[in-house]
Amino acid sequence: MTIFADASALIAIIAGEPDADALADLLEAEQPRLCSAISTWETIAGLCRSYHPASLNMGDCYAYACAKANRAKLLFKGEDFTKTDITPAGSCREEDETGN
Repeated sequence: MTIFADASALIAIIAGEPDADALADLLEAEQPRLCSAISTWETIAGLCRSYHPASLNMGDCYAYACAKANRAKLLFKGEDFTKTDITPAGSCREEDETGN
């Protein structure tokens, strides 16, 4: 029977998680084996998120890629993109309770 591999299983196998061998055996036992472009992308992003300080999610990665591809500055809130090489559109800090 056909088997479709989700990103969570692919990450577990590649990262050598405790259930990696069992998942790899299940994947190997079935043909044809399928995964989507999104599953592949999520696998790569999931593995990178583990190793990159920015920990960008899928939407963040698309925003990053669009800004880079268009040589545009990126308007964003938060600190994640500050840990990348993206050019920020500006800075808008939130004030704390004391107004600072």
